[in-house]
Amino acid sequence: MTRSTMPSPHHRMRSLVTILTIIGGLFVYALAIMVVAELLPPYWPAQTLFFAVAGLIWIVPAARFVKWMARTPSPSC
Repeated sequence: MTRSTMPSPHHRMRSLVTILTIIGGLFVYALAIMVVAELLPPYWPAQTLFFAVAGLIWIVPAARFVKWMARTPSPSC
């Protein structure tokens, strides 16, 4: 890798923050989903719908973090 193609320390820090936030957030989210799932009625269509929706919702905040990570910092004057 040449010096111009190496990721900057700023980009590396963003990557680390993004990875740790997504992993930690998913852990907390999964625990919250398990607690809420205990309140569901024992009716498999309701459970299936709940887990299908809950399994997709986490993508929205994770995508925002990835966009933030990939954003190039504006040059400061």
